[in-house]
Amino acid sequence: MANKPKGGMSKKAKYLAVSLAALIAVGGFAAVSMANASSQLGASSSAGTQSTQSTYNGEYLEIVAWTWSGSQKVPVADANVTVYTITHSVAANGTITITLTPFETNMTNAHGAAYFNLPNGKYAISVHLNGARGFAVLDLRYYRTVFVELR
Repeated sequence: MANKPKGGMSKKAKYLAVSLAALIAVGGFAAVSMANASSQLGASSSAGTQSTQSTYNGEYLEIVAWTWSGSQKVPVADANVTVYTITHSVAANGTITITLTPFETNMTNAHGAAYFNLPNGKYAISVHLNGARGFAVLDLRYYRTVFVELR
């Protein structure tokens, strides 16, 4: 395999592994990671519907939350959207450690959209409202609008 570096995974395989692990973690399957992220977020989030969005002049990202109503897709207003940065490290034994850090929060508008201005990078997204949740992982170099289904 030409893309495989000495003694390790290819970059594409590593990215896929990190993305999958981040999606699992943000989905709540990794309770310890999410408990830590939630406590960090609680300390930095604003009250009400105000965004903690920074003034960084980076890449535009639109998150659109939707759900099914009968047989139609409908936007979800007033959903909480959290964007997490994803970092990872690889130990000498090949163990990959994923860290999700809350970066920004916002709420969806009447059209189900929340907007962010972020630096290029890899992010995990969590959207929730009244027990319904949805998740996504993205690389901002390739996506500007992400649709997240709440279930």
